[in-house]
Amino acid sequence: MLNSEKYEIKLPDFPNKPVLGKIELNGQVEILAFSEFAGLKPEFVYKLNAGYTKWASPPGDKTIFNIPIELEEVLNLKKENFIQTNQINWVTHRVSKGDSLWKIAEEFDTEVNVLKKVNYLSSNVLSLNQELLIPLSNDQNQTFIPYQAHIISEGDTLWNLGIQYNISPAEIAKTNGLKMSSPLRIGSELNIGNKNIYRTINSKKRTILYSVKQGDSLYRIADIFNIEISDIKKINELSTNEIKPGQVLKIIIKAF
Repeated sequence: MLNSEKYEIKLPDFPNKPVLGKIELNGQVEILAFSEFAGLKPEFVYKLNAGYTKWASPPGDKTIFNIPIELEEVLNLKKENFIQTNQINWVTHRVSKGDSLWKIAEEFDTEVNVLKKVNYLSSNVLSLNQELLIPLSNDQNQTFIPYQAHIISEGDTLWNLGIQYNISPAEIAKTNGLKMSSPLRIGSELNIGNKNIYRTINSKKRTILYSVKQGDSLYRIADIFNIEISDIKKINELSTNEIKPGQVLKIIIKAF
């Protein structure tokens, strides 16, 4: 290249100026939400930010995105509104065979001690079908834990639910407008919480993006996010179960 003229090699003329700008956002950011904010295709956002391979940036105090230089000024002027309206909070995960706190923490880019604190776990032992709340950000400003729903099954009582969720039976009864002597109806839903929980937070569905990695399958992805394979295929218009690394899938999850 240094002797291109000598060897009669014509190199393309690249202007010596930056083509990429940056935007810094607080906390963890969903790729889909950011792509809509920036007016860019999600696949293009992934290409400009090759270190982000999941549906969101890693949890932390800040996220930095590479963006086209012509968008840098206008997006930085609008970023405060985006930060306020696009907080990542929580999803639920149902424990399946082979799960451990370490595996779940790795899947969701969080820490074991955070999972234990949020779910009031006194040990590292998990049980099958146990539902865990997964915080999707390590932002220290998050001070609330949303309520958790429990579907009453045969044998449930206020006392054994109190032991299961580490909460007083009287608190469960009060939250759900029950008397301590009230019978529990199988199939009905109880809101489980404690004195630190704001019960005005309603669960909702949200769409995120997931970049397929080597070794992934629809079964594994469905298991990670506690959803059905048929739902993944429907929203992504897939006719088969075949997926490939680098493919971007839309995933609808239950979040708070």
